[in-house]
Amino acid sequence: MEKPRKTSRRQFLTLEFKNGSALNSQNLNGNPKNKKEETQLLLTPEGTLVEVNKTIVDKAKLGIKASNKDILSWTKSNQ
Repeated sequence: MEKPRKTSRRQFLTLEFKNGSALNSQNLNGNPKNKKEETQLLLTPEGTLVEVNKTIVDKAKLGIKASNKDILSWTKSNQ
């Protein structure tokens, strides 16, 4: 009967780091890191442009469109 090999803490950690680094090099959640997501530029109320993921924008749409009268009244009140 063979004697079980003893591994030191140092050997154990180096093996774990080697195996862990191999796992981390692969993307575990299935989404490639270099995948280009579609984004959309939106204007914030402060007047700055923000780049937002398009799927978030699609989920957040309310479906209420502003009329021309509303837009004209907003621009006149801001002057």
